[in-house]
Amino acid sequence: MRQAVAEALASSWQDHHDTLPILKQLAQSDQDLAVRQAAAEALPCGCKNHPDTLPFLKQLAQSDRNGYVRQIAVQVLARGWKDEPDILLFLKQRAKSDRNLDVRIAVLGELVRAWKDHPDTLHFIQQRAESDPHWRVRAAVMTELICGWKNEPGMFEFLCVRAVNDPFYRKQRREENPRQIALTAIIDYYQNHPQTLLLLRDRAEHDSDHKVRKFAKSKLTIIRTLPHSNA
Repeated sequence: MRQAVAEALASSWQDHHDTLPILKQLAQSDQDLAVRQAAAEALPCGCKNHPDTLPFLKQLAQSDRNGYVRQIAVQVLARGWKDEPDILLFLKQRAKSDRNLDVRIAVLGELVRAWKDHPDTLHFIQQRAESDPHWRVRAAVMTELICGWKNEPGMFEFLCVRAVNDPFYRKQRREENPRQIALTAIIDYYQNHPQTLLLLRDRAEHDSDHKVRKFAKSKLTIIRTLPHSNA
């Protein structure tokens, strides 16, 4: 019921003086996360032009104790206030400093979705692929880079560096090694590059993760069977 109220307020009572206070209260304090999400998502629909809406969502994105609520807030900001002068800088700060890795992943995804062609986006995404402290974020960023910029000059060299130097250390079997993600992309998109075989051989012998070594060896075996292979 409270979720329906939030949606109805935003769609039918945008100009009522009580709409923004009610939506803010629901987004900030309701015990049900679905209600908080609905209220936060309703704010751009019903109260986007109110001077208190943007500061409130920034506060929610930066300070709310619940990581899921912060994630919703950054997504709402990225999609509703893309043209706001300082919103890109604000989101980059969240991508670097939010303590919740799912929030950081969400922000980076929004940057790729909405600012892919911005001159600083690729460099920033590459920085996060190098520097984020959690392997899940680095893995997600690596995937974004491969999907969005595989044909970018210098991307092969960047992936080679990540395939060797990502600091991943396996603690559980199901963890996803960013080095293997980079190596997979190199095989998929740059198989004929003269350095690819050298890199595969090196990783098959020297990678500290046994799963990466096994993966590299299996790919070497496949490449050797291909016609005209010089492996």
